Amino acid sequence: MDSLVPDMIRQQGCYRILNPAAIPDDKFVDSRKATEKLLSSLELDHSQYKFGHTKVKNLIEEMAALDEVIAKLTKEKKALQEAHQQALDDLQAEEDKVNTLTKAKVKLEQQVDDLESSLEQEKKVRMDLERAKRKLEGDLKLTQESVMDLENDKQQLEEKLKNWWCALLPMGPNLPGTAGGELSRLLEEKESFINQLSRGKTSFTQNIEELKRQLEEETKSKNALAHALQASRHDCDLLREQYEEEVEAKSELQRNLSKANAEVAQWRTKYETDAIQRTEELEEAKKKLAIRLQEAEEAVEAAHAKCSSLEKTKHRLQTEIEDLSVDLERANSACAALDKKQRNFDRILAEWKQKYEETQAELEASQKESRSLSTELFKLKNAYEESLDNLETLKRENKNLQEELKKEQDTSAHLERMKKNMEQTIKDLQMRLDEAEQIALKGGKKQIQKLEARVRELEGELDSEQKKMAEAQKGIRKYERRIKELSYQAEEDRKNLARMQDLIDKLQSKVKSYKRQFEEAVSISSIGDCLHCAHVTAVGTCASEKGFSMNILKIC
Repeated sequence: MDSLVPDMIRQQGCYRILNPAAIPDDKFVDSRKATEKLLSSLELDHSQYKFGHTKVKNLIEEMAALDEVIAKLTKEKKALQEAHQQALDDLQAEEDKVNTLTKAKVKLEQQVDDLESSLEQEKKVRMDLERAKRKLEGDLKLTQESVMDLENDKQQLEEKLKNWWCALLPMGPNLPGTAGGELSRLLEEKESFINQLSRGKTSFTQNIEELKRQLEEETKSKNALAHALQASRHDCDLLREQYEEEVEAKSELQRNLSKANAEVAQWRTKYETDAIQRTEELEEAKKKLAIRLQEAEEAVEAAHAKCSSLEKTKHRLQTEIEDLSVDLERANSACAALDKKQRNFDRILAEWKQKYEETQAELEASQKESRSLSTELFKLKNAYEESLDNLETLKRENKNLQEELKKEQDTSAHLERMKKNMEQTIKDLQMRLDEAEQIALKGGKKQIQKLEARVRELEGELDSEQKKMAEAQKGIRKYERRIKELSYQAEEDRKNLARMQDLIDKLQSKVKSYKRQFEEAVSISSIGDCLHCAHVTAVGTCASEKGFSMNILKIC
């Protein structure tokens, strides 16, 4: 029933061509009545009717052919619309891919910026490490100079000790027994102190070698980051070129689609206008439509060719997008791992920061104590130098006293012999006096007086010599007390030096702990990109502690 209505409408259109006024537009009549009405209105004979009927039949066949052509064109139009919709879908997919590529490009550019910032931080850390290296080399040079000065002092002390030892040997039993042992212990302590300084020098040399190795590792990591940055820039350039090609293909496809839409709209307009025109116009429309159809076929073929090229481009872009997706997943996984490590590092860094604050407080307290001890040590050093000067003076005085004592001993022995001789002489004189008494009667009174005067003179000389001997013994006892006081003072100096040595050992243990903390911070910072501030802090702390210890060693 639905198919008969268009046929009737088409037949009435054909009948209106013969006589448009015979059949009104607002009424519907069947074909027979329309034919009778046309015949009566035209008043044609049978031959003319046959001729007209044949003409109408031919026109109907032509109209049927045109209907088939129109149906075919409608199908092609539908196919073109479907292809157009498919092209739109493909275009939307390509736009989505382009957006994805744009996001990936932005992310890669962000990664490139991050790598550049990391590279800048690496450069800053390298400069800080080089400054710390130069500072440590300067400290090492100062330490070497201090060691050389201490070795010179050691040689001078050995020479002084040798001279003193040679000077003390003639004293024999008069020298206190503890003085030589104290001097030996002082010499051993000085040698152990110099050996400890040599070990500290070796330790600082090893630290400098370790810092050099870390600097080489930082340089290698910097070169690796530079290569990664160059590769990322190359990938970014490739993605930018692909993005530009996709944008050009998209614009070309949009131009083709707009052109096809314009042609379809034009065909629709032509079809609607040509359907109500006369047969001659239908013929012309048929020719024009055939020309348009050929052009449309050519456009469709061109569109198919472009679609095939776009399909190839699509496959290529899909492959590249898959590769980029894999790389992106790897980068995301690496970023997640780095974020996790960064969080762990931040936590560890916070712990180390707290420890650093605690150690900084301890360091300030130890610095205060060290400054006070340095002042006390400086005073002790001055006192020690004064005591050494006094000791040298006492050595010289002791040597002079020994010589004088030897002379006095010789004099005392001589006086003892003289005393014995005098006693013998007195005895002889007494005997002579007795004899003189016996011969007093003979007038020997003058001779007796002379002998008595000689005896008194000899007794006075003996008393003066005994007084000198007592004074010499008092001087010897005084010098012995002075030597004991100097020995006690040397013992106190040795205790002070031992206390300062303990302080230096504590400071060196702190330096080693700071170095160990610095190495742990470096090993943790090599995992993440933000490690370099901890480097500077730890190296600066270690350098300040080592500089402080170097100052302590110089004072010592």
